[in-house]
Amino acid sequence: MFRQRLYAQEGWRRVMAVGLLVFMAGSLPSAWAQEGAETGPISLEQIEAAWKRQRERAKAIRARWSEQVKLAPQWLRDRHSAAAETPDGLHLSHVPPEGGEYGIEIEFLFLEGRWKQVQRLDEPEPVEFIRTVDASAYRTFQRSTGESPLVGTISSRPGDGNTPGLRILRYLQSPSTAKLELTEERQTIGGRECVALKQLVSRNDIKKVWIDPGGDFRIVRETREDNQGFPTLHFDITYREGESDSWVPAGWTMLRKKSWGPTFWSITATVHEWDWEAATADPEMAFAFPPGTRVTHRQEGEQYIQRKYGRQIIEKADQDLGYAELLARDEGRRLDDRLGLLPRHYFQLGGLWLGLLVAGGVLFRRSRRSRAAAASAEASLSG
Repeated sequence: MFRQRLYAQEGWRRVMAVGLLVFMAGSLPSAWAQEGAETGPISLEQIEAAWKRQRERAKAIRARWSEQVKLAPQWLRDRHSAAAETPDGLHLSHVPPEGGEYGIEIEFLFLEGRWKQVQRLDEPEPVEFIRTVDASAYRTFQRSTGESPLVGTISSRPGDGNTPGLRILRYLQSPSTAKLELTEERQTIGGRECVALKQLVSRNDIKKVWIDPGGDFRIVRETREDNQGFPTLHFDITYREGESDSWVPAGWTMLRKKSWGPTFWSITATVHEWDWEAATADPEMAFAFPPGTRVTHRQEGEQYIQRKYGRQIIEKADQDLGYAELLARDEGRRLDDRLGLLPRHYFQLGGLWLGLLVAGGVLFRRSRRSRAAAASAEASLSG
């Protein structure tokens, strides 16, 4: 009898324990339940399908954001030294103020594979920096106040190592799972469970891209580290609250560092405007170097001053001369540069008129000879 009572009490205890566990499970916070659902099995096919939908909606972009930049003292000294050692008019990079902290206002346009980015900053002097990309080339241009040179370059497609805007374009407009490997790594970012994709970029560069499965597989973080596990890049993207699948960024932060040292470059961005369906006109995307720009054409291996009449080629012997001296010159222009001022149809019409004149001259001479021969024959007959 005693044993039966003991077994009955033990049975009731077990029933109560199970009931308590069931009650607690039903009372879990919704956030926990979401995280548990987000950590379920996912595949590269699911990720690529979500990213393909984003690529299809992101046909045009009009955006505006501001960045706060901070440079470490050593990096700041290197930037000033590089500017001082570069020939006047060839340094196409902003020289930051002595404190190493400054702000940038950025406008960004994207349309059918072409993009244009305009940066403006006020320290230590007002500077406008323009980047454009189309099917043929990557163009950069820098304009400052006062007597500062107008500097431009033409090259092939740009890298995006230290340009957050290009990373954002790649991750939000054209994400792709190519070369990425899905891992089992999980990490809580912004209160949400995220999954890592990995790529071995080079022998000394390992990239991880963190995605949010519960947020349409949006990219929320990129990290880089060397082959010894030392971090070299940390890039975080945040999105507008309450829009889980909008892919509209609220801002981002980027930290760059050497594997053996502290952070040397940090950028914090705040997005003020972002429109995926912007009505962007072709004229807004156009850009031409203004007269007076010293251009380095890396694709053609030459330098020139952009003039109103065309290019004034800078010979190799003169490429170390200062910008002011080169700008004061208006000689050494190539004949094809001068001819390049005239539209092609001018030469076609000129050739046509020249041909008509030559043909008219030949016919005139033949007519005179015919009349002379006829007169001579008539005179001989009458004699």
